Amino acid sequence: AAGLRFEHDETTSLRLDDVLRDDAVSQPQSLPLLQHALLEIYQRRSVAGVLSFEAYRAIGGLEGALAQRAEMIFGGLPASAQRRLPELLRAMVALGPDETLPVGRRLAWADVADADTRALAQGFVEHRLFVSDLTGGVPGFAAAHESLFRNWPRAQDWVAENRRLLLARARVTAAHQRWRDEGRRRDFLLPPGTQLEDARALIQDRHVSLDADVRRYVDESIARWRRQRRVRYAAVVAVLVLGLAAGTAGVIAALARAEADQRRVQAEGLIGFMLGELTERLRELGKLDVLDSVGNEAMRYLVSLPQDDGNATTQLLRIRASRQIGEIRLSRAEATAADSFAHARDLAENLTEREPRNAEAWIELGNAAFYLAQIPFQKNDYA
Repeated sequence: AAGLRFEHDETTSLRLDDVLRDDAVSQPQSLPLLQHALLEIYQRRSVAGVLSFEAYRAIGGLEGALAQRAEMIFGGLPASAQRRLPELLRAMVALGPDETLPVGRRLAWADVADADTRALAQGFVEHRLFVSDLTGGVPGFAAAHESLFRNWPRAQDWVAENRRLLLARARVTAAHQRWRDEGRRRDFLLPPGTQLEDARALIQDRHVSLDADVRRYVDESIARWRRQRRVRYAAVVAVLVLGLAAGTAGVIAALARAEADQRRVQAEGLIGFMLGELTERLRELGKLDVLDSVGNEAMRYLVSLPQDDGNATTQLLRIRASRQIGEIRLSRAEATAADSFAHARDLAENLTEREPRNAEAWIELGNAAFYLAQIPFQKNDYA
């Protein structure tokens, strides 16, 4: 303009217009910042029409000009309108594609039902920080420059405090667009997890501005998750029922085995008594016929048991029963006595091979060997 000039600093040899140019180059959106800085410097020009360094420093430089103007306009609005700033920012601010810098969103006037919020928006429109327009026959408004949301401290603080909300909305909006581009296929609905939980929180927040189709997209994602959850619950219940049935059968089988083992232990204890203490008492009384019956009964029981080679107790009882039968047959001079002792010897050898430290097995092996040698000795057969 005629009569205006930029100050030249004699100390640094810098001109204000050069400083403005250099500062603008370092800013991502320099034109709106430069516009407001020039306006503020102009309003502080000297009587001689000098645009001074003092005025530039007073407005806080290139970044501070827009912020100062926004704060001045905001401070001149009624307190009731000022309190609506968070709701207005929630509707107007979004995150850009890089999910770091805030960008503006156009808002239809029809979506601003609250009178105080409309007064706040209208105040910024009147001072050209917002622009009101008609797009597609729908009256609306938007920030004249997105730099407002990046340089005004009130907007900066709100963005920092609500970054998760902005991220969630940006990601849901992007996911919704992919879903539409892919023909609204189910596999492009939101997956269970943090993203779906954040989207559900968004649609439940009455202050969050979301397109109706985006809300429908989130609702369908939630419905699919609920269907999947019901299927999983049904599968888990089925597995639990099957597991309970299998577990019940296993418990019954285990109880049956325990009962059988207990009866076996009791029977083996009785057999041990028959082949031990009872045998000695009958031997003292000369009751060979009863001894023979005891030995045969014990052997019949032991033969009926499974051939559990791992049960040393059962094997020892078999050895002793065979030896006792052999002793009775030997006392009666029966030729089959040697067979009984040979059977006892074979069983004892098998057990000592498996359990070399089983002293009772070695004793029984020695007893069987003694009687097998005693039979030919009694016959004077030394061959």
